[in-house]
Amino acid sequence: MKSSFKKFTPVKHSQRGIMLLEGLIAILIFSFGILALVGMQAITVNHSGQTGYRLEASFLANKLIGKLWAETNARITLYENTKSEYISWFQPELDAHLPRNRSSATVTITPFAATTGINDFGAPIAVTGYNVNIQIQWRGPNEDISVPAHSYAVTTTIVRNP
Repeated sequence: MKSSFKKFTPVKHSQRGIMLLEGLIAILIFSFGILALVGMQAITVNHSGQTGYRLEASFLANKLIGKLWAETNARITLYENTKSEYISWFQPELDAHLPRNRSSATVTITPFAATTGINDFGAPIAVTGYNVNIQIQWRGPNEDISVPAHSYAVTTTIVRNP
């Protein structure tokens, strides 16, 4: 009796190169993962740079506020934009710590008069004060001019006793 089943022989021709194809697909998937990691690293470095600029802007604003506290009433408004102390002291500080020619600051100092408290004789105590608003803007060295500038703003009140 003869068997009607044929002897099974593996077909090698249709399987040829499949390992190479699997290897290439694995390398492609791995390459996309590496490119994603490189992209995330670039974004992290950019954000670190912007954090440094924000820290410098905060430092400069607080340095100016400290300088204003130390000034006399007659000289305090000289630190507004386009005035002498702003140009000679604050603008060079700005250029030294933030991207040169890509940063600016707006400093407004508004005086006000107020009375607060009562002295030992029952008379009101008159004080002078200044509302100070500082806004610092900058763009990173590689940022396009069409992108809105980064900004740091601080507002404070400086009150002087008579």
